[in-house]
Order: sequence, then C-alpha cells, then structure tokens
Amino acid sequence: KMKKILNGPMIWRAKCPVCDCEFEYDACEIRSEFLESPTDYEIIRVVECPSCKFKINHKENPKSPTEVKKEDTMTT
Repeated sequence: KMKKILNGPMIWRAKCPVCDCEFEYDACEIRSEFLESPTDYEIIRVVECPSCKFKINHKENPKSPTEVKKEDTMTT
C-alpha cells in the first residue's frame, strides 16, 4: 500500500517595511495577536521580521469582521 505524501509546509515571502529585509516563513512562525481599540477588537496574524523584530501582518488570512463591517457601511 502506497503512502500519500502531502505537500510540505506552505512557505510565504515577506518584506519588512521598516528595515527592507526580505524573508520566508512557514505556518509555524505565524502568531496571533490581539488588537484592541476603543470601539472594537480583532485578532490578527503576524510574523516577526528576523532582523528588526517588527511585526508584519500575515496577509493570507480571510477578511476580518471589522473589514466586512466597514464595507457594509460604505454601500448604504
């Protein structure tokens, strides 16, 4: 019986807006951060720049509820 080989971990590329460092990362390096504002809160997924430690938003995530709300108010 043959074993099915799954594709390895997904790799993403990122470029740090602060120090201009380009790097690759996989899913195990993505962390969830809790952002709180006076009116709302959301959980964003971030990855840390290996050289300057700046937290970069991981853009592979689906739309957050706050983005959806903003769009809904714009159409009315």
